[in-house]
Amino acid sequence: MKPYFFVRHRAAEPRFDTRSDWEIISGLAKRLGLEALAFNSAEEVWNFQLEGTGVTIRDFEATGMVPLSKDPKYRKVDELKFKTPSGKIEVISKKLETAGLPRSNL
Repeated sequence: MKPYFFVRHRAAEPRFDTRSDWEIISGLAKRLGLEALAFNSAEEVWNFQLEGTGVTIRDFEATGMVPLSKDPKYRKVDELKFKTPSGKIEVISKKLETAGLPRSNL
């Protein structure tokens, strides 16, 4: 349970007019005038995501991943709580029913 950053490289060139998620988001950002979200390459996206972490793209060269901590991070089972009234996974939500979204009768 040790957290890592991973980098993924394109395995094959896309066919036809296929685009990656960052290319689609960047294209939309340019059209909407959101230049802060408009990138020209995957490397630019990675550098933006890594800002302030102390990690650089070169750190991924050997293994394709970089650890985010020296030691594994564990949580005790009794510390795991969801943001629900019971603190557990709720299949039937009283909040949604109160908001007028009745449960499905599957």
